[in-house]
Amino acid sequence: MIIEHDNSSTLDRFNRGLIEKGLTPCVTMTVMKENSLVYKFVEGYSSVGDKDAIVINDKTLFNIGSVTKPVTASLIVKLIEKGMLTLDDPVKKYIPEYKFDNVTLFHLMTHTAGYDEIINFDLEWPKSTSELKDYFRKIYSIDYLKYEPGTADIYCTQGYTILMDIIERITGKSLEEFAKAELFEPLGMMNTTFELNRKKTNNYALPWKKTDEHIFDYLKFTPPTGDSGLYSTAFDMIKFANLFLNDGIHEGKQIFSKASVNMMLRESTGGQFFKTPVFWYKGYKNSKGAFGDLNSNETVGHAGFSGTVMVIDPIYNITIVFFTNSNDVHDDYSIYRRLCNVTMAALV
Repeated sequence: MIIEHDNSSTLDRFNRGLIEKGLTPCVTMTVMKENSLVYKFVEGYSSVGDKDAIVINDKTLFNIGSVTKPVTASLIVKLIEKGMLTLDDPVKKYIPEYKFDNVTLFHLMTHTAGYDEIINFDLEWPKSTSELKDYFRKIYSIDYLKYEPGTADIYCTQGYTILMDIIERITGKSLEEFAKAELFEPLGMMNTTFELNRKKTNNYALPWKKTDEHIFDYLKFTPPTGDSGLYSTAFDMIKFANLFLNDGIHEGKQIFSKASVNMMLRESTGGQFFKTPVFWYKGYKNSKGAFGDLNSNETVGHAGFSGTVMVIDPIYNITIVFFTNSNDVHDDYSIYRRLCNVTMAALV
């Protein structure tokens, strides 16, 4: 089914309404069903009332926030396929200065390492490459855990910075180099990068907040941290998302093995935290609140602070990538749920 584009389209009205209500300056969205692109939407400006604002297009780069995390996690899976590590390996095996013997890669990937949630507020993102070394030093200086590893689901974004460090230490490549070789180039994701600060382009939409439109402008210069800060388009990320509904194959190329895809889609915490090693998992609880009522219980995905969400529904064979650049959108998860419901109702 193709969702027709006209002013009466419920999905068009939903997306356009977010802009008209002042919740976001722009929206870009893609939907695939059974390997076909069935919907696309690109409207708005990179900012509001800014003389340098651009009209967005299908190549405009968005900071996708924590939708970055499934990409970083999938690169860990790439190393698993190459026989270079396992999920149960202790972090300390790869980072000798790490303080804890019993925290594994799986714990970091599922936010179950046991860190005190306060570190999310005490550790600010590095604002330049020169600050990255000190950022790692601060992370690795943490010497206590609030919970026994594996017993509590405490969102710790810095866990993915540690995973980035592991990837770079094992491969001898930067996160950008490894991701480009293993994912971006094989998938034809030509408008995706961890390193916006090295790109000579003004075709990007930085995260935005209505009460302070320039609060996140510094993010243009921040280095890759593995947890956030991947820049991409809805048209590129739908290629990544659709891998998981196609046994890891893209245009005849096997990007991930079928066994890897099955593992990445499988709830892996015994139903306790509704996580796979790579994604949030809806289950019967929808504990993260990002998936629609009409999505199947096997749906996986992730949301990001910049008003972004990626949804993969293997039962209905539908993938949804929805990007805004609005932190205000992310503050209301019901927007993601309603968006998914409208999309599913139109296609199923």
